[in-house]
Amino acid sequence: MGLSTAMGSALWSGRALAATPKKGGHMVSGLNDANTGDSLDCGLFNATYMICVSRAFRDSLVNVGQDNSMEPALAESWEASPDAKVWRFNIRQGVEFHNGKSLTTDDVVASINKHRGEDTTSYAKG
Repeated sequence: MGLSTAMGSALWSGRALAATPKKGGHMVSGLNDANTGDSLDCGLFNATYMICVSRAFRDSLVNVGQDNSMEPALAESWEASPDAKVWRFNIRQGVEFHNGKSLTTDDVVASINKHRGEDTTSYAKG
């Protein structure tokens, strides 16, 4: 039984490796929590499903690595003031939106401001 288990997993283990990215195709997701009220508005994500789905077409300034350390994503580097009240992010060059527009710092500021202010409906406001 031990050998058959080891051999059985060896047959499919290569399929779990990441494939080379390509444009087009279909994304199939098997997560719970989805409902007809889901929105592509990231400020309204309140379930695991939409957070996971959004990672297919959105990116963050930084990502959390396997060891819980911060890793570069849209920000190549970042630093905080000594009191951590001011953060400076250096945005990666060459990032384009689906329409070909290049990512700018104004886009990043607009995304952050979407979650701030008295009139926001964003769950991120707290």
